[in-house]
Amino acid sequence: LLRKRTCNMAQEAEALAIHSMFLDSLTCLFWIIGLIFLLYRFRHSKIKIYTILKVSAILFFLSNAVAFFIRFLDDYAAYRIFVQFYEDDYVDYPMFKFYRNALMTYCIVYFPLPCATFYLFILARLRITFFGTMYAISKKYFIITGFIGIVSLVLYTWWQMLVVYIVFYDPNYPLTMTTYNFGQFSVYQFYVIDPLIRISVIYAFNRRLFKLIVLQREDISGFGESSDRKDSLLTQLNDRQEKLVKTITKQTLLICLMIIGNLAYTIWIEAGQSNDAEGEITPIDVLTEYLFFAVTILQLLCVYLGFDFAATWYKKCC
Repeated sequence: LLRKRTCNMAQEAEALAIHSMFLDSLTCLFWIIGLIFLLYRFRHSKIKIYTILKVSAILFFLSNAVAFFIRFLDDYAAYRIFVQFYEDDYVDYPMFKFYRNALMTYCIVYFPLPCATFYLFILARLRITFFGTMYAISKKYFIITGFIGIVSLVLYTWWQMLVVYIVFYDPNYPLTMTTYNFGQFSVYQFYVIDPLIRISVIYAFNRRLFKLIVLQREDISGFGESSDRKDSLLTQLNDRQEKLVKTITKQTLLICLMIIGNLAYTIWIEAGQSNDAEGEITPIDVLTEYLFFAVTILQLLCVYLGFDFAATWYKKCC
């Protein structure tokens, strides 16, 4: 009975690995295609795009493409291990070593790099938007936010790597309750700090943008001009205001979509862990893979649609 149960679990894990390989290869392909489109538009776009925005966006796409390629290799190794175990009742140790090394590499690449490059991207966009105005963002904000973000990512990545090390490298690792509790803190602090950083950017963006618009309108109203001249200036100002409002609306919407997607996936994962039935593979696990795929593609689209050269696609999608 135990042998039959073990074989059934191996078959279920094999099927899950196949789904994961399919989705990882598809996700990696989307990131590569997105990166190619991004490089092409950067090169041929007539709209001025600051270097820091180009670099951070390219690194964001590239780090995700590399991470999902590694994840595909990891899932392929898992598939080979389960097939070998089911057919010959033994574990292919060289493939197991490849699997755990790929999983560790995935942790090192995926958890810190995409988030770090996205933080750089949104903070750079925030600074550039208000640079040279009286509402320019203080350097202290960027230093403090960047420091908090880096520390949060380091702690979160450290715990993910430690879990992989204990499970696949050294099961006898002396994990104390203090270390475990600190590891749980490292996970949940990231769940809080990551959306807070994104929300703080949205808040800073909206607050300064509307203050700038109000100030400009007050300046025009105070001019000693004729009524017709004031109307003309206000009309011109309204055109500029419309562009600014469109910019803030677009960035707010796209960042909020990313926050909602990440939050929904996090809640789904936490709920799944609390209801996990002795580690058995269920349809929920397959659905989780597809949800992860959807959230990842959403992030790709949100960053790409944030550029002015994608305005046509933004109008169609949003």
